[in-house]
Amino acid sequence: MSQSASKKGISFIVPALNEEKNLALSVESIENSINGIINDYEIIIINDGSQDNTARIADSIQEVNPRVSVIHHSSNLGLGKAYFTGAFKAKFPYILLVPGDNENGENAIRPLLGSLGEVDIIVPFPANNEERGFVRSSISKIFTRLVNLLAGLNLKYYNGSVIHTRNLLLTCPLKTSGFGYQAEILVNLIRLGASYKEIPIVLNIRRNNQHKTNAFKVKNILNVGVSLLKIFKIRLTVKNHNLN
Repeated sequence: MSQSASKKGISFIVPALNEEKNLALSVESIENSINGIINDYEIIIINDGSQDNTARIADSIQEVNPRVSVIHHSSNLGLGKAYFTGAFKAKFPYILLVPGDNENGENAIRPLLGSLGEVDIIVPFPANNEERGFVRSSISKIFTRLVNLLAGLNLKYYNGSVIHTRNLLLTCPLKTSGFGYQAEILVNLIRLGASYKEIPIVLNIRRNNQHKTNAFKVKNILNVGVSLLKIFKIRLTVKNHNLN
């Protein structure tokens, strides 16, 4: 990482939907990750219409940590809109989404920060994806293969905590609020010629069923289907590209 990139700092966006048990741990993971790497940063928590104590916990974190700010959505707007809510508020030139469920711990965040400033986009892929369980890892592989096929790319993963250059990210209009939002962004920007680097990360794997993913709800599956159609449209319409 260049010294200038380190000095510019980064905005961490933490979307949280009913994450009362994990939100404080996510913030702690971020702060443990920056030591010796980042000189300046902020943490933007997006409470996306939570029905538990997430809002209260987020406010309490903000009260004791001057680097934390909180935005409350009165209803659940979806991961994509929560992400862009934070992106528009962010004050630093780099943006990294860290889910409020603390799946992305220190071992997942630090490797990404180490490459800050080298390229336009830093794309993580889980080195321990198989540990997430057969069903989830299989669906993840299928989704990745479909996106690569439709987009004409060859990325290892599309749903991770990507580091974007903020100015470049904000040139990409939000097309969906569902789980396919990051895939749409990556396909659009990479096909337009953005430089990128893929980095393996190690995720925190939850060993119990107390916190289940919402990715497989019917509404979210339909949203992913719409995203796949939009990704194919991007391939057809974005002709001028310089792929890595």
